[in-house]
Amino acid sequence: MNESNVVELKAPAGDALSELLKEGARQLLAQAIEAEVAELLVDEVLPEQPMRQWVLSFPFPLHFLFASRPEIMGRVLGIVYRVIATHLIKKAGLTKKSAQTGAVTLIQRFGSALNLNIHFHMLCLDVKEPLWPARLSLVGPAPRSTPARCRMVSGS
Repeated sequence: MNESNVVELKAPAGDALSELLKEGARQLLAQAIEAEVAELLVDEVLPEQPMRQWVLSFPFPLHFLFASRPEIMGRVLGIVYRVIATHLIKKAGLTKKSAQTGAVTLIQRFGSALNLNIHFHMLCLDVKEPLWPARLSLVGPAPRSTPARCRMVSGS
């Protein structure tokens, strides 16, 4: 007995309506993810401290290097973060042992003309005083998704 009630459905090639629906679904999913990430950052990750945005762009030859070798871009991001964190801590009159800072970075790969233009958008805590004890972890586990949270994020 090899009966099956599974029927394969094939969409016609180049069906404009199907493509439009797929693109709409992709956009809705992207918006929901973006809203969830924003909520997580505001509620759970970023403490109530002043923030500064730093935007760092690079010379064109580095765009191609970073696009082809992302591990190098990661190392550069680490160096940039350490330099900015050190600057903010010194500016506050503190030392690395007495203060901590943090950052969230978005790596943007394209410019407004869809040209390759890798640059960093960094939100950095503006240090004014020691923020938390050294043993206290800044980021805890992400909150569990519940039906109520999903409805809140989706706006329904």
